[in-house]
Amino acid sequence: MTDPRLDEDGSWCRALARLSGEVVELGCHDGRNFELYSPAVTGVHAFEPDPSPRHRARAAAAWAATPVWVRDDPVEALPLDTASIDGAVLHLLLSRRPEPTAVVAELARVVRVGGTLVFAEPAGPGNGDPLAIVRCGGFTVDTWRAQDPAGLRVLGSATRATR
Repeated sequence: MTDPRLDEDGSWCRALARLSGEVVELGCHDGRNFELYSPAVTGVHAFEPDPSPRHRARAAAAWAATPVWVRDDPVEALPLDTASIDGAVLHLLLSRRPEPTAVVAELARVVRVGGTLVFAEPAGPGNGDPLAIVRCGGFTVDTWRAQDPAGLRVLGSATRATR
């Protein structure tokens, strides 16, 4: 169910496989990532601002091997405790939010220091610079690469910096 344009070489699946513990996923769309989480992930708090794919994500969550809770809370104000999450996923969400840095700052609030962020975000005109947004939000970018020949999608991972 993974998007072949996003994962032509399996790098998205490998990035998600590095996650463990409690994970928050922002931009869960129709739940296409739920089947990709490893058994090391003990639960996923999934958020999707758009109600139509969120409805499909709830159906996908019912079949996931990992417990998944699909939420409709605002991604700028997550109903999770500070430093309560082990890892995070940003999936094609930042370009859909008016204040993308606020979204990443909220992720930094809930992800423990040293926690991993995996992201796949559009780049280029009209989308901002996802690497700069991730850095400004409180993460240190560890790896990244342009995912398509035009460099219009960035795939990477980052670590929650010290508070």
